[in-house]
Amino acid sequence: MSVSKPTSAPPVSSRPVEERETWYFTFGQAHAFPNGYFVVRDATYAEARERMFATFGREWAFQYNDADWHKHGVSIAEKWNLREIT
Repeated sequence: MSVSKPTSAPPVSSRPVEERETWYFTFGQAHAFPNGYFVVRDATYAEARERMFATFGREWAFQYNDADWHKHGVSIAEKWNLREIT
């Protein structure tokens, strides 16, 4: 029995990667800012990640766009009692 392989991977997002928007980054419990988040404004997905690596190295956990950050009518910061790192 032969199994066909997909010809291409599904898209990561339906939004264009080059779209400039606000990005939110969280930190894990073992990082320098547990229960914290950092905001990068007016950047593409890649630019925001570059800024995070330049500023914090690998010491951060997740990246969210504005829509995902406020997905359920409340921000992730409010839901998990996170504080903004400035």
